[in-house]
Amino acid sequence: MIANVNKALHYIESKGVHLVSIGPEQIVDGNTKMILGMIWTIILRFCIQDITVEELHAKEGLLLWCQRKTAPYNNVNVQNFHMSWKDGLAFCALIHRHRPELIDYAKLSKDNPIQNLNYAFDVAEKYLDIPKMLDAEGKPISRRGSIVHLTFKNTIMNVLFAFFVC
Repeated sequence: MIANVNKALHYIESKGVHLVSIGPEQIVDGNTKMILGMIWTIILRFCIQDITVEELHAKEGLLLWCQRKTAPYNNVNVQNFHMSWKDGLAFCALIHRHRPELIDYAKLSKDNPIQNLNYAFDVAEKYLDIPKMLDAEGKPISRRGSIVHLTFKNTIMNVLFAFFVC
């Protein structure tokens, strides 16, 4: 089995996907974090890399798209993929924008970031089939380069991509 996975990884790399820190063993062992990271790398290479919005590419185009989708919502001001998402309202706004029946946006408060994040992630998992990769309850969300922040950023990008292709 490892030999087959190794062949698949070599094929992926031959298509210009730069795989970091993942080998066939992690895939065969079912290492979810590594597999999701590899999938995101493939998505970046084949889907997002070629996205353009008003001559912007990839992440800049996705950021502009998020800004436009969330602009009508109170207390949402998306400026980046870090601190603009910390209170959960941008996630909730994106879900509401695409599936308004799933989120009661009017009942959300900027003062409840943990509740908002968990609500958005729970709804995304239950109704949109987006795996819940982070439980916001009790997790620090800051500018510091902690593993929680990196996981949070990765979650943001995965969720946004799922919305972007819808």
